[in-house]
Amino acid sequence: MQAMNVPIPTLPGEATAAQPDARALQLQLSRTAYNYVRSYPHLEAVPLCAGVPPGEEFSIAYNALVAQTSAEIAENFSCNVRRLLEQQFKQDLETLEGDMGLLGFHKLGADLLRLEQDVQALIDGMYAAAAEAVQEGPTAILKSTLYDLVRPERLQATQESDYKDLVVTLPVPQMMAIEAKDWMPKEGEPCEQDWFFGYLQLAGFNTTNLRRVVLDRATGSKALVWRELQAKMKIPDTVTVPSRGGPASLTLVDAITAGTLYACDYAALIGDGNVQPKESCLHGKHRYLPSPIALFYWNGSPPEGYPSGGALQPIAIQLDQAPGSAIFSPDDAFHANDANHLKWKIAKYFVNVACAIQHESVAHLGDCHLIMEAVAVATHRQLAKVHPLFQLLEPHLRFTISINDGASHNLIVPGGVVAANVGANIDWTLQMVNDAREAWRWPENSPDHIFGLRGTDKLADYPFRDDTLLLWKAIKDFVTGYVAIYYGDDAAVASDPELKAWVRELGSPQHGNLPGFPETLDTLEQLIEIVAQMIYTAGPLHASVNYGQYPFAGFAPSVAAAIYKAAPTREDQINDKAECLAWFPPLDVALYTVSFVYLLSSIQFDKLGHYASNPQYPYFAHRPAQKALEAFQAALAQAEITIHQRNLERPVPYLFQLPSRVPNSVSI
Repeated sequence: MQAMNVPIPTLPGEATAAQPDARALQLQLSRTAYNYVRSYPHLEAVPLCAGVPPGEEFSIAYNALVAQTSAEIAENFSCNVRRLLEQQFKQDLETLEGDMGLLGFHKLGADLLRLEQDVQALIDGMYAAAAEAVQEGPTAILKSTLYDLVRPERLQATQESDYKDLVVTLPVPQMMAIEAKDWMPKEGEPCEQDWFFGYLQLAGFNTTNLRRVVLDRATGSKALVWRELQAKMKIPDTVTVPSRGGPASLTLVDAITAGTLYACDYAALIGDGNVQPKESCLHGKHRYLPSPIALFYWNGSPPEGYPSGGALQPIAIQLDQAPGSAIFSPDDAFHANDANHLKWKIAKYFVNVACAIQHESVAHLGDCHLIMEAVAVATHRQLAKVHPLFQLLEPHLRFTISINDGASHNLIVPGGVVAANVGANIDWTLQMVNDAREAWRWPENSPDHIFGLRGTDKLADYPFRDDTLLLWKAIKDFVTGYVAIYYGDDAAVASDPELKAWVRELGSPQHGNLPGFPETLDTLEQLIEIVAQMIYTAGPLHASVNYGQYPFAGFAPSVAAAIYKAAPTREDQINDKAECLAWFPPLDVALYTVSFVYLLSSIQFDKLGHYASNPQYPYFAHRPAQKALEAFQAALAQAEITIHQRNLERPVPYLFQLPSRVPNSVSI
């Protein structure tokens, strides 16, 4: 049976006499459609595709998925608008009714005027929201409707449950529906407890920031050096760490030597001395940009309130990079005037916000979307459509240019989605992306190396690492088998002119600008590693940072992307939980965030390793290639079973590397 989608592939040297001209013409035409542009502000190091070439547009089936999800968001959004307006008018009418019998006509007139003003504000707000949608695009409805229609004081939460109430018709986010277990604390939401804060670093929406703390950094290592951390974080060497056997005095140097001290350092959020971050305002409210440092201890015998088999236990947080700043801990061990532990609650929130800002700008947009856009453009420009690598990579490039083009017009523009939801000024956000691209290196981002470089390869339990390595092995095995069909030896790789041009373009600063990309490909091993990493980046890596957004960032008191009050100091008092609300986003921003991350987390066009538009027919016309694909699918099916089995024992199931939940491409 012949494939429905792709022809029999050929390498350039295998073409018949009639084929070279057709092949060359096809590449020439592709190069007219696929071109690089570097005109986007603050993204000088990031080449983008100049527009959406013909054939790269979203399909009807894809748009239908988006339409369905958008309808779900609209229903939930409209329920919230109606609910908040009903509350506002009910309050107006109750006040009016009460004053009719108590305070006379003078007060009654004021009540009627307030009601009239609210009605007029509703009418004006509808026009304003519609005008903003015309000017800024459809997402302005989400950003501005509540703000335009509802009195500002109604948009400030009065209790944490107000954020829960924003989820009316959407599925409850995973973090708000954690199955209670005997070891979990009985007080507070599970997603705000210390065990979950540690678990987020290992199995959350962004697992890219955790680093082992070391005494001396090896060449090329991404681990954090203790003396460099101590220069910013004046923490005593001896810390008391609760454990199942009772409190234990922990010498941090001993923990470092044992490989059990880890940290997240968000120094990148303060700038590099040349470019400084800019805080921002939305709807007149000032937002603050955090740059915390968080220390974690891998405790094989953690105290009550943690899973018994071991956990990453947070032990200290400093909210900025300034030496001498207050250090917060679960037990106020560093005398930060936090007897009721509410500063600790806010400290964890600061870390989660920093994680979300880094996630949206670097881990998600920069390291996945924009890396794969360069691959997509170069592949179309330098590999003929009948080239075996083009046929292999094409499903992993589907819709990437189109989704990134949409982002450039709606997400990362002044007044767009990122500017409305993320605390940093949009110019600074883009500068972070640019700086990260300049520091990024291709070989360092292979799953074969990245955990060792970060020092997280020896962590006893790391769900993202453990699950993603299953998928990485399946991908590498598949690419190994596929490549061997078409390249018999190293010489065949080195002599492929299209492959040479492709590699040269991807590494060229004037074209793909992927730092650290090899200048030449001379061996099968090199080719396998590079192609496998492309498939991994487009599939599992992107899935890990995309699909956790709504499940693990859908409840603002635990995770948000903006801070609305300056960091508490050692001298400040936080007397009750209600005071913590000042740091959290207003309800209109929180609803916008919930709506948008639901969209991003809900669109899945296909699944990893399944390429055919109709599963009844094979994708590859060449039977050996199709057999390699079938073996890949079998390996992924086995990985799915293994991950499900692991999730039975985990505090919270880690779902974002299940092969059935991983698309082939960066398509959302």
